[in-house]
Amino acid sequence: MPSVTHLKIKEGLDVQFIDTDQFKTHYFSVTFSLPITRENAPLSTLLPKVLMRGCEKYPSMNAISKQLDDLYAADVYPRVFSRGETQFFGLAASMLKDRFAKDGTRIEEGVFQLFSQLLFHPLIENGAFKKEYVETEKQQIISRIRAQKNDKRRYALKRCEEEMCADEAYGIPTFGYEEDVAKITPERLYEFYQSVISGMQCQLYFIGHTDQEHLKKEITEVFRPFSPAPAAQYTCEVIRKAGPIKEITDVMPAEQSKLTLGFRTGTILADGNWHVFSVFMEIFGLSPSSKLFMNVREKLSLCYYCSCNAEPHKGIMLVYSGITAKNKEKAQSEILAQLSAIQQGEITEEELNAAKLSVINAYRSLSDSPVSLEGWFTGRTLAGLATTPEDCIPLVMDVTKEQVMDVAKKISLDTIYFMKAEGPQP
Repeated sequence: MPSVTHLKIKEGLDVQFIDTDQFKTHYFSVTFSLPITRENAPLSTLLPKVLMRGCEKYPSMNAISKQLDDLYAADVYPRVFSRGETQFFGLAASMLKDRFAKDGTRIEEGVFQLFSQLLFHPLIENGAFKKEYVETEKQQIISRIRAQKNDKRRYALKRCEEEMCADEAYGIPTFGYEEDVAKITPERLYEFYQSVISGMQCQLYFIGHTDQEHLKKEITEVFRPFSPAPAAQYTCEVIRKAGPIKEITDVMPAEQSKLTLGFRTGTILADGNWHVFSVFMEIFGLSPSSKLFMNVREKLSLCYYCSCNAEPHKGIMLVYSGITAKNKEKAQSEILAQLSAIQQGEITEEELNAAKLSVINAYRSLSDSPVSLEGWFTGRTLAGLATTPEDCIPLVMDVTKEQVMDVAKKISLDTIYFMKAEGPQP
């Protein structure tokens, strides 16, 4: 596993340097963060896309692309994602290592200079972002929001989360709402940009193998204009136990119905025992040998697919399945029966060992991708933890059946979302 070092750039700003020589490329990301609100969500989605449209030195996407081509086809791209009730947004880059440049091109230096231009010298017209760029990117976001209905599986997950967390920040979509995106003006977006560079929480990641002092010098130069906010305490409203069960049905044109059950897990990453919950998830619904797959799908043929996922900061779990409408009650009952079986200790030694190996393999495979490594450490930082994937492997090996039962017993059903298929798709 790679080693992790924190390099101090200035007060309130470090770069998390993940030293690995596994890749021919270097990965660098700049990610700002702020609490999810209805106003923040669309602004933080739109800003990095507009920054990538042009800057003072490279005023168009064509000019930026030409510069990237000159840097051995380096890739710089906008990104936005959420963890718990925190929104992350910014830019990331993948670049070939300098030693592979046959003509001596200093790729790393060139990418950092481009970052400096994109982040701190944006293209401004009349005291605001270029109207054409803002409007074009707004329409693309709106189109993406509208297109979410086309992927019925993901749309059902989204709808369940929205209903389950209707009165919580987590219920706000990552991209925001269509009507809020449409209202953003170039002036308002530039005002938001100024608040970002004049004092917002920022995380930097560099994944690769290079000289630390030289790296620190290059990044310090890039971020000379930036005034980071003091280290913030991330917050997320966690509801440990569900209240009265909500039940929502939407009728939509689709080929198959979707049943999604939303649970409060009672366990979050910051508790320090997420490795136990990960083993539970494998046994319950993540693997091809899980109880949901083997029983609800294979044995009883109640669904086309049945699986689960969990949000470790918010403490929610979704079980999602594709079914025929007539099997709704049977499928729901059997999903809950499989959860109950684990709560009562119906776990074989084979199931437990297979689940542990699957989790361990997943931890080890994180080092195969710079983005996966960044995701791991971002999540741990958010939870106030410093554990590496390697640290967690012996913890997984020691998980007992009783521990799995304990985390399972904390889980409670919160929301039943049913997308009833009716008629052909549009």
